[in-house]
Formats: sequence, structure tokens, C-alpha cells
Amino acid sequence: MKRVQEIYEKTEQLQQLLNQEITSQNREQVIGDVTKLIEERGQCMEGLTPPYTDEEQQIGQALIPMNREIEQKMNELFNHLKSEMKQVQRQKKSNAQYKNPYQSVDTADGMFMDSKN
Repeated sequence: MKRVQEIYEKTEQLQQLLNQEITSQNREQVIGDVTKLIEERGQCMEGLTPPYTDEEQQIGQALIPMNREIEQKMNELFNHLKSEMKQVQRQKKSNAQYKNPYQSVDTADGMFMDSKN
């Protein structure tokens, strides 16, 4: 019973952590805390063995929607992070092109070839 209750508490902490407002200033801290909680919860899950009591099964059933919400929030965080990284890459490319606008030009300017011999 203690293990299942501990898993429930870790899941609740994860849910609260992901429900807070995540900004670019606190994102790194939030990701670190989420990773730590997931590892701790995983260690707790390793110790679970059937048979489960009715109370443990009820707690397990309560965990299912919580896990779905956590997964959804983590996917949102991941997608937001991916889009921000793409934007940074576009900005770097734009800055590089602004510094040297003729870098990608592969034409031979000023060359005339006479095709008549």
C-alpha cells in the first residue's frame, strides 16, 4: 500500500508542476524537476508486485487520468520547446544571411563566353 500511495503522491507532484505557468526563465528548472520526479516514480513502480488490494486498485484507477493529463502537458512542453528551437535556428540563419548576403550566391558574375568559333 505504501508503494502505491508514494506513486500517487509523485504523480500528483508531477501534475502540479506541469500545471504551473512555464516560462523561458523557469523552463529549465521545471524540466529538471519533472525528470527527477519521473525517475523517482519509476523506482517506486519497480517495487510493485501483484496481487493488489482493492484500495491499491482504486488508487491505480485514479492514476490513469492523471497520467494522461501529465503526458499531454509534457507533449505540449516538448512541442513548444521544439518550435522555439526552430525559431532560434531561423533567426541564426537570418542573422548570418544579413551579415553576408552574397554567401549563398553560386553564380559566376561578369563572365562572358563566346559560343561562335
